[in-house]
Amino acid sequence: VKYEQREENYTTGIEMLNKLAALQEKGVRVFYVFPGYPLEEYNRFQKPLQSFENQLKAGLQFPVLGKVTDFLYPESDFYDTVYHLRRKGRAERTKTMVRLLRESLQIE
Repeated sequence: VKYEQREENYTTGIEMLNKLAALQEKGVRVFYVFPGYPLEEYNRFQKPLQSFENQLKAGLQFPVLGKVTDFLYPESDFYDTVYHLRRKGRAERTKTMVRLLRESLQIE
């Protein structure tokens, strides 16, 4: 099956996310973290997912932690839908998030 590799414009979604930046005025640290995503799906939709990542990093008014590729897991780590990770996938995602937060906040 051939999948369409068209790039979308995510300006509207990014503008909505940027409303969260107002929380920074209240001392809240705001970050964007990519959801867990199946490696097999990423391989099919690499071009639009990279475009999404590039648009986020260029347009968000708060940091994007990591890359979309930091949160890719084998399809076997998911159940139900592409966003529901099994225990092993959740543990790996948590480790990645902790590492990225530590790097961003410069915590050893």
